Amino acid sequence: MGNFLDSYDGNVVRIKHQDDTETNKGSQSETTASLLGDALHTAAYSAFQSPLTAVAQVADSALGTDLSESTKFLRSPDEITDTYSTKWHTHQVAAAVGMILPFMLARKGARNILKTEAAVGSGVFWKTAAVKEAALSGFIYEAALHPSVGNHDNLLDLGVDRFKQGVSGAATFGTLSAAGIGIRTGARGLIGETAPNLTKFFENPITATTLAGAPAGLVSAQSNSLLFEGKFADLNTSTESAYAMSFVGASLAAAHQAPTSKNALVPPEGSSKPLAERLASLKSSAGEKIERSKFFIQEKAAEASRGLDILVSDLAGPQPAFAMAGSPGGLRAFEFEAPARSKGAKAVKPATTMHMEALDLDGRSSSSGRFSDLEGSLKLPERPDLKESRERRTEAVAPRGESAVDVLRSHSLHDIADFVESSKSLRDLRVDPDRVFHGNDALIVMEVQPSKALPDGAALKAIVPEGGWENSWGKRPGDAKILGKVHEVEMGSSSGTAYVYLQELVEVRDRYEPHLLDGYFRGLEGKNLVFEEPGNNPNKQFGISQRTGKLVLIDYPSTGKPGHMQTLNEIIQGPEFFEQEYEAENARMREGKSEAEAEAEAAELSQTTTRDFERQRFVEEKGLTPAEKEMVDQLSMGITKSELAEYTALMRGQLNADGLPDVKGIMPEINALVKKAKAAGIKFE
Repeated sequence: MGNFLDSYDGNVVRIKHQDDTETNKGSQSETTASLLGDALHTAAYSAFQSPLTAVAQVADSALGTDLSESTKFLRSPDEITDTYSTKWHTHQVAAAVGMILPFMLARKGARNILKTEAAVGSGVFWKTAAVKEAALSGFIYEAALHPSVGNHDNLLDLGVDRFKQGVSGAATFGTLSAAGIGIRTGARGLIGETAPNLTKFFENPITATTLAGAPAGLVSAQSNSLLFEGKFADLNTSTESAYAMSFVGASLAAAHQAPTSKNALVPPEGSSKPLAERLASLKSSAGEKIERSKFFIQEKAAEASRGLDILVSDLAGPQPAFAMAGSPGGLRAFEFEAPARSKGAKAVKPATTMHMEALDLDGRSSSSGRFSDLEGSLKLPERPDLKESRERRTEAVAPRGESAVDVLRSHSLHDIADFVESSKSLRDLRVDPDRVFHGNDALIVMEVQPSKALPDGAALKAIVPEGGWENSWGKRPGDAKILGKVHEVEMGSSSGTAYVYLQELVEVRDRYEPHLLDGYFRGLEGKNLVFEEPGNNPNKQFGISQRTGKLVLIDYPSTGKPGHMQTLNEIIQGPEFFEQEYEAENARMREGKSEAEAEAEAAELSQTTTRDFERQRFVEEKGLTPAEKEMVDQLSMGITKSELAEYTALMRGQLNADGLPDVKGIMPEINALVKKAKAAGIKFE
């Protein structure tokens, strides 16, 4: 026979040895059972009995009762003298896990006292708020929820003892929070992108708070020894306390109770709502989804007919103007700046859908959209949620889209979702779930539905810029406008710091008129700003502002002071990349054309640039209409007058008696424009 369980008193499993020879298997299983029993008892005592005894001691000292004994349902865990043994480690881990519940209560009280939510909106003071909250939580936990050792004759003696415990607790947990924040911040500043995996390791809240347990444990040992014994703790006590406190740090961080990040300061809104209120919210959300399903048939019908607008580009052949007419970028030829036509007009009514930027594989912007319906010519079914008007609606409109918080959670961005849910200005935003994009810098980009606060809608962005956030972004000449504040959100998944903000909606196109581009770059002149990071498709880093009609930059990091991308590019690509580019350029010059030929090409390029500049000046100074400006651009691309006339007639819906584009009716307008351009010295090839 092997060992058998003699009795279990809630803590220690006592083993009675028999005369039979022990087997390794029996010994291991009983040892495991003993450790498990110790762990369960220690965790339960730390979570329930210890706080209950602490409260009962106060009642006994004040009222002369004996609640400390009458409320005791678990005895104190046995003292373990074998430091750093398996049983000692089990005890430390179990005690740390057990203290999570009472510490949560203490932290809730501290948060209510300090009004921590007020500090979360600031990117400057949240760290101070975190340390204050941790210190006050430690004071409440040690003073109110941790029992005192020894007998106390009266309430005053107990109060003095508890105050000392509270001071030690405040110093300990304040140090835990400050050290954890310091480790995370230091990892970003000292290691950064040189070793991204190592940076992520140290930025992890559990890693940082576990390591922070060492200095916190030292403070705990010294403060307790000084307050209760009047002397410094010895080396062994300090070392043991530092090691043991690391388990406390790990358990609190794992339970999201360690104030070492901004997100940890405020609980997600709705977590404390009554059950009935949460059920009502769930019912409302379900109702919205049912309502959306009503448009299923209409949506499918529209989807089947949307491809008809591609027919225009199919008929056009190789002509550039026709190709652009079918562009998914949503080019509204001729009429992109003109007011909407009336319902009775025979010409094409341009689409007014706002296009939000998307992101391609290298993190740069891209977009998708549909070309305008041919009103009066093709009657296409419309989705109710895609009907828009330039006129401001006055009647109340039921909320469309889905909650931004729900969409963020569906994309596993829980840290950002928690922040948005806690923000008064962002929590009620509704977004189009079909207009959600991602990229290298952008964790998510969502199109926000129009509302009373945002009548024109917006783009909700959460980005992690490689070089950090610049306070000048959104305020420089040509930048897309930022609507409201930029919020700093610490990513608990060790992804660094994300910046959440609302940006004005813009119309992203596959190409832009030269005068629009010229207007943007002229705005940079004299501002010590240059556009240095074009990405795969520079056009997707810009958009047409719906407020001003001007070209604006939506990818802020791509423009900055001269050379601002050099350091970052060297980090990403290495200096060898630039050396190789330089050598390749020299090789092309050596193996290519002669110096005379190179100079001739440079002169031709200069002449071409001069012609482009003259053409842009003609467009700006001659008071051309938007349609005439587009005609100039088309002719500059090399298409013939007859091709342009055919394209213009088709786009305007101007047909002859045979149902074909009325080229003859459009040609006089084009000839007059060419004559005006020729008088200004402009020639079209």
